[in-house]
Amino acid sequence: MDQVQKLENTVRLLKILVPHLADVLQHMEDNGGWLPLRDLFFDIAKNPTIRKWPELYLDQRKIKTFTFYGLA
Repeated sequence: MDQVQKLENTVRLLKILVPHLADVLQHMEDNGGWLPLRDLFFDIAKNPTIRKWPELYLDQRKIKTFTFYGLA
């Protein structure tokens, strides 16, 4: 992937994420500066069928998906 493609991908990602940042920051402000995670995140984290935690950290897509469950 060349630099132009990387830049275009970054711009697309920012266009998707930036509108949501205001909501996240407002949520943090409403909670005293904390970003409380949703119950679904903890339910998934405690799920006994998730036995291979290290694999989450080796696959960026998996760890990002898991992290977003905490914010959804």
